[in-house]
Amino acid sequence: EPLSVKIQNPQRSFEVDVSAEFRCLVVGSRPLPQVSWWLDEQRLEPFFTDEKANVTAIVLLLVLTAESDKATLTCRARNPRLDGQLWEDSIILNVLHAPRATLRLGQGLRQERIHEGQDVYLECGVRANPWVNDVSWTLDGEPLEGNGTTHQGLLVHEQYLVLRNVTAKFSGTYCCHVRNTRGAALSNLLQLRVQYAPSCKKGMQEVFRYSTSREELSIPCEMDADPEDLTFRWVMKNNSEVRGDADLVSFSSNGTRSLARYKPAVATEFVSLLCWANNSVGPQKTPCTYFWAFPMSEKTTGAPKALSGCAVVNQAMTWFFVRCSLDEDRPADQEWYLLEVYHADSGTLLGNVTAKGRPVFHVDDIPPATECLALAFAVNDHGGRSEPTRVVVQAIPPPSK
Repeated sequence: EPLSVKIQNPQRSFEVDVSAEFRCLVVGSRPLPQVSWWLDEQRLEPFFTDEKANVTAIVLLLVLTAESDKATLTCRARNPRLDGQLWEDSIILNVLHAPRATLRLGQGLRQERIHEGQDVYLECGVRANPWVNDVSWTLDGEPLEGNGTTHQGLLVHEQYLVLRNVTAKFSGTYCCHVRNTRGAALSNLLQLRVQYAPSCKKGMQEVFRYSTSREELSIPCEMDADPEDLTFRWVMKNNSEVRGDADLVSFSSNGTRSLARYKPAVATEFVSLLCWANNSVGPQKTPCTYFWAFPMSEKTTGAPKALSGCAVVNQAMTWFFVRCSLDEDRPADQEWYLLEVYHADSGTLLGNVTAKGRPVFHVDDIPPATECLALAFAVNDHGGRSEPTRVVVQAIPPPSK
């Protein structure tokens, strides 16, 4: 049997894509040993043998790849007369190479089930020797910041990108960039789709006018949503009275768009319509609000100019202040101001507040953590009411315990 099997004087490290020579010495076997080379479980060919006296030298020439790094190279000898007995020597290869990166969703996450409000993390799997000294991230080609800290919902920590409480703005194409002393690499591109509940499409017309009181008016309601298979709901309001959808001629929906038709029985000073939608992610938080008015010839008196610059200027959990601008040309001594406050989700009227002299409104006794829709009006001494100015009052959550 062999006295020894030894891989002779191996290098400590090897260059990728360069041919390396390995020599295995088998001492003292009669008859001559049968020798083979193995890389992990793969048998290697070809190699050549040099026999001198009782020493057999087996030489292997091998071009090493990045996949060879950390693999086990084994020289294995057996005496053909001693069945089942093996003698071997092994080394772990240290192959220096530029990094490779593979980007994937974190464990347990499925692309088709990611929706707003979730925490999502991406993992940049890296293979590199020496280890990487820089990892960076991009979204749609733009760099993402936030290394080691949370920044705008992002937490970058080495090979992981954590996206907290995701919204639609997190959708896009992600890529990780890695670098070591041997080079740099980009990962595969990962397309992230964040599904979200409906919201009013920006730029929609909000105020509609009749040419006559007998005209049937069509009101389109369009949503931004993913997925786009929506269910719509409409609510009619005549001034402060919520009347449901009974007064609608009809409404039809297709995808992200719904069209309501309404024909008034009499000329009314002011009416409005609320439109909601929901999808598999959830219901819309704040309704789309549409207003329409009859022509001046059908009104009993002229209406004042709509208020401008209305905004929430102070707020707590159960109260808030709304202030509007007071234009110099407004006849402040001939008009007063009205604020109607509605529950943003249900459309329920929560209260009316009036002001004289300046359009500043203090609203209290609001249910805690309630998002509101406020409509500000100017009203003149003849009873004419302006078109509304819309203010969304965001909910303030209760303090965490």
